[in-house]
Amino acid sequence: MGSRPLFRAQPGIMVRSVLLHDLPVPPAPDLTTATTAATPSWRRWALDVWDVQQIAPAVRHASPDLARELDNLKDTPADAESMRRIALTLLSYVLRLTHRATPFGLYAGVTDGHFGARAEARWGSEHRTVTRAAGMWFATVVQQLEAVPEVRRGLRLCANNALRVRGERLVLPWQPREVEETGTAVREVSVRHTAAVRAAIQLAHTPVPYRDIVCELSADHPDLGTHGAEELLDVLIARRMLLTSLQPSGTETDTLGYVAGELDRVGAMDSGPAADLALALREIHAQMRDLDGHNPVSEKADRQRTAIVTRMRRIADEPTPLAVDTRVDAELVLPRAVAWEAETAAGVLAQVTPEPRGTQAWLRYRERFRNRYGEGTLVALTDLLDPHCGLGLPEDFLGTARAPEPDTLHRDRLLMTLAQRAWAAGEELVLDEDLIHRLTAGQTPTTAQDVPAHVELTASVYAASVQRLDAGDFSLAVRRTGRGWGHFSGGRLAALLAEDSSPSDLLGMLARRPTTVQGALPVQVSFPSLMPKASYITRTPRLVAPLISLSEHRPADPDLIPLCDLAVTCHGERLHLVSLSRGRVLEAAIPHPLQLECQTPTVARFIDELQRGQSSRLIGSIGNLDAWDWGAARHLAFRPRVRAGRSILSPATWRLDHTGLPTTSASTAEWDESFAALRERWRLPRHVYLERYDNRLRLDLEHPAHRELLRSRMDRPHFGQLTLAEAEPEDAYGWCGGRSHEFVAYLASSAPARPAPVVHSAPVVRRDHAHLPGASRYLSARLHCQPQVRRALLTDHLPPLVADLPHCVWWVTAHDEGDHPHTELTLRLPHPADAADALCRFGQWTAHLNDAGVVGEVTLVPYRPHMGLWGAGDTLTAAENTFSADTEAIAYQLARPPFPAPQPVLVAANILAIAAGFHQDVTEGMKWLAAQPKPAAAAPLPRPLVQQARTLAAPDDGWAELRRIPGATGLVDGPWARRHEALATYRNVLRTSPPVDPDAVLRALLTAHLHHVGETSEGTAWRLARAISLASTRPRRQQTH
Repeated sequence: MGSRPLFRAQPGIMVRSVLLHDLPVPPAPDLTTATTAATPSWRRWALDVWDVQQIAPAVRHASPDLARELDNLKDTPADAESMRRIALTLLSYVLRLTHRATPFGLYAGVTDGHFGARAEARWGSEHRTVTRAAGMWFATVVQQLEAVPEVRRGLRLCANNALRVRGERLVLPWQPREVEETGTAVREVSVRHTAAVRAAIQLAHTPVPYRDIVCELSADHPDLGTHGAEELLDVLIARRMLLTSLQPSGTETDTLGYVAGELDRVGAMDSGPAADLALALREIHAQMRDLDGHNPVSEKADRQRTAIVTRMRRIADEPTPLAVDTRVDAELVLPRAVAWEAETAAGVLAQVTPEPRGTQAWLRYRERFRNRYGEGTLVALTDLLDPHCGLGLPEDFLGTARAPEPDTLHRDRLLMTLAQRAWAAGEELVLDEDLIHRLTAGQTPTTAQDVPAHVELTASVYAASVQRLDAGDFSLAVRRTGRGWGHFSGGRLAALLAEDSSPSDLLGMLARRPTTVQGALPVQVSFPSLMPKASYITRTPRLVAPLISLSEHRPADPDLIPLCDLAVTCHGERLHLVSLSRGRVLEAAIPHPLQLECQTPTVARFIDELQRGQSSRLIGSIGNLDAWDWGAARHLAFRPRVRAGRSILSPATWRLDHTGLPTTSASTAEWDESFAALRERWRLPRHVYLERYDNRLRLDLEHPAHRELLRSRMDRPHFGQLTLAEAEPEDAYGWCGGRSHEFVAYLASSAPARPAPVVHSAPVVRRDHAHLPGASRYLSARLHCQPQVRRALLTDHLPPLVADLPHCVWWVTAHDEGDHPHTELTLRLPHPADAADALCRFGQWTAHLNDAGVVGEVTLVPYRPHMGLWGAGDTLTAAENTFSADTEAIAYQLARPPFPAPQPVLVAANILAIAAGFHQDVTEGMKWLAAQPKPAAAAPLPRPLVQQARTLAAPDDGWAELRRIPGATGLVDGPWARRHEALATYRNVLRTSPPVDPDAVLRALLTAHLHHVGETSEGTAWRLARAISLASTRPRRQQTH
């Protein structure tokens, strides 16, 4: 809703549609009361539905148990209660079959489409399927095969790249849960890191035959012998520290074909205890390929599918061993006006999101990174994520604390008020420019630089006819926004498109993801799901060559980026993932919809979220899948429709908790009467969707069977919130033949990519980067005290300590942000041997401070220099001398009687002095200041203050005017002169250290000085210094500062 959209839609779309449409399904009977008299009519209805040719194959695949009951129903009538249950379940499947477009089995599928000049919709019947082994069944079969010693010894082994050494143990921080395991716990396993274990892992750094490792281990460790070496390898395999070649990688989409090929390679099909199983797997795989050549809903395909399932269950008794995806026979073109509307809708969502510049967890993590490592430093990813030697994971990750909620009080209050007004008036909530401005009051407007580089938006188009759609008379119903390209359209659906004989434009587009940073390398992330059942949806064809593979068995590949090659750096307002060997920024993504919070390894989630987490949040939190974020208003019983232009961002919704409806013991008449009153009170429409997470059933509330289905869902125990949402109008899908559908639009940020950080020459920080107190020549301590105590600390208490430690260099750093303000004192001793004496003297000094009530707690901390910003070696030493000289200048000013000049004027003079000293020339220093960006709009500075600053703070003639103030000459000739000399030395050293950016250094020095004295880079002192510089360098121009 502005002149320039935040997003640009790409030409291609993925279409998601119900597979079967306009089926001859008889009307459902009244299912409200289970009586013997009603049972025959229920049975006739169920059998009539079951006789519809296309329904039985779809239901049989989705629910084999229900299909078995319906098959038996022809010969064996069920009792009243069982018949009612069967009929209600069948009704829910029929409703899902005809109205839910989410791709699943033979219910709904996908195809590709595009935006064009005019709308077109052609629906055919030649659908195609791709049939594969389901995740749980496949994991069980692989487990069986790996348990056979003769098979295992013929396999190749590869070390799990997630292994870490911690002390005397080899640790695997996570691994897929056992097949029979439930819950979301992440299990860490470890073994003693013996010489034999170390050797086994080193031998398997790339895939090596099992027998070769046994030979080498037994030769190098005679105490093990062959039997002992085999036992060791078997333990490591069981704990997934070694991965066998029977474990296909995430980019292997035909898993059963892969395993059959591997079994053939090792000769398992020729003889041995697993020969029958191996041959059966090969035959089942061939049957699957043959099945995919037939009409998926034909009787022949249904019989084939049933035969395959029966055979698979003899091998591993899983309820649904087959996974089926369907390519819909359709051609769909949407007019470009729909693309423009999708751009607008996504832009509005980005403007009104509660977190417009990143999530709290990631913003806080970035600040922690900057405080600990500084900017421009490369930190090895494995060290960074290790909670013992790095920062660990961000908040809101599995096993970490919750991040604070963003401050949305104003937004929440306004939305609560607007929702209640809309309820009272029976109206929708319309987001116009004025309301967007009110919702975002006090925020900096969201720009295209703030939004993610790429987003998927899922929506439906409502239009009564093609003509109306082409004329622009349509509504765009936004369903969800995705994490990025591939979230909704990747994984198994990308694998489905990859089966086409001709190249898929959508797959090509997924391979060309836009990036946030210029020259960044798009990278695919591949890993096994923590839940074996979900592994099927993670399997994605290799979209791009660069690949980060986690805990997978893969052959050597030059495009694989190992974990040890990954690092993180901070550049400006952004954290970036980089490849050390390539010297490039990587922008990695998980191209499938696996749930991140509990089913994805945390390192994979970290890599995937790194860029997106620092951009406008467009996806809901865990358990909230809606595109529109109601904030606290989500707890209201009723939420109105939210519309922006032609886009419906959120339908009218009613929560089904605390409805006051009767309990399960009430009669049908009592429940219906109560529900009728509720429907009138809530103004519920006739057609609604019953929703829980992404499960949706379209109900007709005037139909007794549909009301009974609603009641049964409300009465049964359920996890998550049940809601009713208004359904689309009856003619909403008139333009596409009445077929329920969704489409996935691919949106890219309209902003140009950001400049890339310098990577190839940036310093790399390892575990030994920190200088520990007592073991180095640095002593660093946090003095926990309020900011107002810092003056006394600098002027009264630090001089005695420094006098006791001759030849040490010292400085302080102010940390006033957060809940625990403190002053960090750093001492650089002449030699590490001086550390013990310094610690003793420091302890006595802090005891005195504690007794005097100056500080509360004192914490000794490692000193971690920010080498990416300040430099290393001699450059860092020169920087530290500059910190010390600036601290001395501040302490000197504080210790003297107040200067007659106002505080901002003196600080402005310091700014000018620092810039002049760094540039070794007053004029050059002022030119640099004048060239800095103008601060954000603020009230004009008082003219008398500006005039006084131009007089006293101007560096003309060696600060001649400032020297007229009593005591100022000692300041200028003493601490300022020493600071000037330190700055000049630092700048000279920087000239031989090209990786360090002098402009960034000077900005950081000035920011640190301003922070010390309670000012900011937007404050009065900075504006005064800039005004003086502008007046000096551009005298004819009127300055607005």
